[in-house]
Amino acid sequence: MSHYGTDLAFVHDRGFASFSERAAPFLIELLRARGLAGGHVVELGCGGGQLAAALLAAGFEVTAVDHSPAFVALTRRHAPRARVVRASAFGFEPPACDAVLAIGEVLGYTGPGGTSASARRRLFARCARALSDGGLLAFDFATPALARTAGRRHFAEGPGWACLVETRATGRRLERRIVTFRERARGWRREETTHHLELLDPAELTAQLRAAGFAVRRLPGYGSQPMLPGRAALLAVRRRRLKSTSARSKSRP
Repeated sequence: MSHYGTDLAFVHDRGFASFSERAAPFLIELLRARGLAGGHVVELGCGGGQLAAALLAAGFEVTAVDHSPAFVALTRRHAPRARVVRASAFGFEPPACDAVLAIGEVLGYTGPGGTSASARRRLFARCARALSDGGLLAFDFATPALARTAGRRHFAEGPGWACLVETRATGRRLERRIVTFRERARGWRREETTHHLELLDPAELTAQLRAAGFAVRRLPGYGSQPMLPGRAALLAVRRRRLKSTSARSKSRP
């Protein structure tokens, strides 16, 4: 089941896309600094396609992935030159690429039953196989510290929409109840959904990434876009693969 229906995707696109937009310049410069200008970037959880559009404008090839049909449609509108795939982040097999990005707590989204550590390890292994040597995996996520904010209500509004969010936490699981109102020709339409997030420990993720073949460091933010309270970001660099013994012996004079 998709986490974002038509109206919630519309609200997110109109009112909450600025995080990806502010992160884009830093991520593009990060890729260029690694010598990956013009490379192939896979974006997991592409949302409305704002980051995909910025990557395309900077000269990158983009494969954009999202499980929401509404977000897929928005990405095709905002980033028409991207290859857009409807799939979940945990079910997608990335093609050969130079970077994988998952911006906006993508890897923490789960069903009511949770996402196992083994599912994350499999995802990291798929990314490691797909990435070129020195390729990047960058993502952010909600940490257990976010549970301290549970119980609060947040309200936002814009032209033709309004949104109410309330949260509650149980252990390392966070539940967000989201109610949206969208103005239509015959009045306002109400839509309600509940998102389940696993609160992820940075040290555990770092260990999983290193086991998959990455060198890892924590990011304080994406350039001018700092991490929000209770969130963290990791940058993982694919370590160079060792050539097999037979391959090395064949290369000797």
